[in-house]
Amino acid sequence: MEYGKFSSAEELLRGYEELEKSFTRKCQQLADLQKQAEVNSKNDGTSAQTPPSAAEDGNAAAEENIGAVPAEVNAPAADSVSAPQPLPRLINGGGNVSMALPSRPKTIKEASVMAKQLFNE
Repeated sequence: MEYGKFSSAEELLRGYEELEKSFTRKCQQLADLQKQAEVNSKNDGTSAQTPPSAAEDGNAAAEENIGAVPAEVNAPAADSVSAPQPLPRLINGGGNVSMALPSRPKTIKEASVMAKQLFNE
């Protein structure tokens, strides 16, 4: 069995677990930034933010993200984060479909009759 860049199932599992930990940290950072933006906008009407430092986030997270884009570069993207918008309303109901089958002529005579009816209407 092939595991892509991983040589065994155990390495693949470890990679997945590390990815899951990293994703959780990123989600927590995003939640912190959203809270910070909410507090800042309530205090002074702006959404200026300062990204959390590596000390706040834990030095382990900073060490694991070596080579990743610095938090200062991602901070402008966090400015555009706003409160979640409500989902659009969906059309409720059955979604009925016309059950009438299209009538197609089987002979030239039937086609002629249908064409005359179409033009007479």
